[in-house]
Amino acid sequence: MSLLPQGLELDTKSGLEFCADSEEVYMDILDEFRKDDRRDELNGFFRERNWERYRISAHAVKSSSQTIGATDLYQIAKAIEEPLKDMDFGPALDLHELMIEKYTDVLNMLNRVLV
Repeated sequence: MSLLPQGLELDTKSGLEFCADSEEVYMDILDEFRKDDRRDELNGFFRERNWERYRISAHAVKSSSQTIGATDLYQIAKAIEEPLKDMDFGPALDLHELMIEKYTDVLNMLNRVLV
């Protein structure tokens, strides 16, 4: 019997691969992702134009979203983080709101499905 709840709008196959195909580990990681909400942090660094701290936070979102199979969020965070390594702020300026929107969608889905 599967531990995975219905309604997960994620690439669960990919997420499970990062967890050695352990549904229990995957569920723990989903719960941690849900609890580790970085939106306020991201918004604060973005407002302050603290690009180094913003890049580090975007990197964390990129990595954790890849681990759970949140592919859209992962792609956006990657598109923001990579250019910031070279001090290219354009993608962050263009994609910040979309990243926050997708992040919110994933967190809302996890809160609805896991709680």
